[in-house]
Amino acid sequence: MAASDFKSSITRALLFCLGLMFSQSAAGVSHAKEYLLTAAKPDRLFLMDMSARKIVREYKIPGPMIAPMTFVPSPDGKTVYIVTNREKSITGIDMDSGAQVFSADMSPEFDIRTKNFGLEISPDGKELYSYDVAARLHPDRYEVLESRISVFATDGGVQAKAIRSFAAPRRIHLLMMSTDGNSLYALGKDFYTFDPVSGELVDTYPFLNWKRPNMSPPDLLNFWPLWDQTMIFRSLYTVARTNLPPTDPNAFAVGILSLDLKSGEMGVEELKIPPEVLFTIVTSPNRRDAFAVFNNLVKIDLETGEAVKTVEVDHSYYIAQISGDGREVYLGGTMCDIPIYAADTLEKLDQIELPGCPDMAGSPLKIIHRD
Repeated sequence: MAASDFKSSITRALLFCLGLMFSQSAAGVSHAKEYLLTAAKPDRLFLMDMSARKIVREYKIPGPMIAPMTFVPSPDGKTVYIVTNREKSITGIDMDSGAQVFSADMSPEFDIRTKNFGLEISPDGKELYSYDVAARLHPDRYEVLESRISVFATDGGVQAKAIRSFAAPRRIHLLMMSTDGNSLYALGKDFYTFDPVSGELVDTYPFLNWKRPNMSPPDLLNFWPLWDQTMIFRSLYTVARTNLPPTDPNAFAVGILSLDLKSGEMGVEELKIPPEVLFTIVTSPNRRDAFAVFNNLVKIDLETGEAVKTVEVDHSYYIAQISGDGREVYLGGTMCDIPIYAADTLEKLDQIELPGCPDMAGSPLKIIHRD
C-alpha cells in the first residue's frame, strides 16, 4: 500500500471513530428525558412523564408516620432524599429499584427531639444538608437547643450519622446551594450565606431587617425549592408603604426576592401587580417571564413588573413549576391533581390525577432528567 493510501485510510478511520463518538454522545443527550417528581401523604412518591401525561412510577416511602414534606433528588436523578416521620427522619430511595438506600434519624437521643425544616444536596451529589431545630425534653418543660445545619454523606447508608454540623440562625425554612458548591444559602428572617465546609457565616443579606425608607418589614412564606430549570430562586413578598394610610389602594405592594445561584447576586424588586395572595413564583427558562399561583395563575413580565395574563384555577395550588422548554406550567402542592397550562396563553391543556387521590399537602414539584 502506498504511503498516501495508508494515510488516507488512517484519516478515514479516525473520522469514522470521531463521528461514532459524537453520534453516541448526541444520542446520550437526546435520550435524557424530563420527569416531574412529587410526594403525597401518607407514604407515596410519584414520577411523571409530563410529555406523555402519565405517571410512570409510584414508590412506597418506608418508615413510620411518613407524612412526606420536602425532598431533593440527586443531581443524576438516580436517588431522592425525603424528609419523613413528621420531619424527624430523612429517607433516601433508589429511583430504579425503589429500595431504601439512605436513612438518618434526626433524634437519636431519647431526650432530644430534632426536626428538619430544610434540605439540600451538593452539586456533586456527595453531601446532604439538613437544617435542624432541636429541644431537650424535660419532665416539666422543653429546653430550646441551638439550631444547626447537619451535613450527611449521601453514601452513609441506612444508619447515616452527620459527618459535621454548624450553628445556624433560627427560623430558617429553605436551603439552597450555589452551582459551584462553594456557598450554602439559607432563607430565614434574612438571607444567610455559609461556607458549606467550615460552617462559617460568610454574609447576611438583610430582608426582614431591611432599612428601606417608608417600607414596613416584608412578609414572606416560602419553603418550596423551585429553581430547577434556571438556577434562579425567586420568592414573592408583600410590604406596606408606611407613608400612606392603609385605606389607600397604593399602600400595599408585591415584590420579588431573588437569588442567582450561579453568580450569587441577591436583590429585591417591586412588581406592578395588585396585592393578592400568591404562594410561589417560578422563572421561565427565557428569564423574561415568571408564573405565580394560589387561587389564580398569573404570568408576569419580569422586565416591566406587570401581569401579562391572569386566569382563575380550579382550586388553590401552592406551587407553580415549568417545563425545560418553557412551554408548559405545572401546578401542584394541594389535593391530588396536577394541571398543565400553556405558558404563552395560560390555557389549561390537561391534568394528571394521582391514583387514590392522596393529598400532596405542600410537597414540592421537582424536575429531574434521566436516560
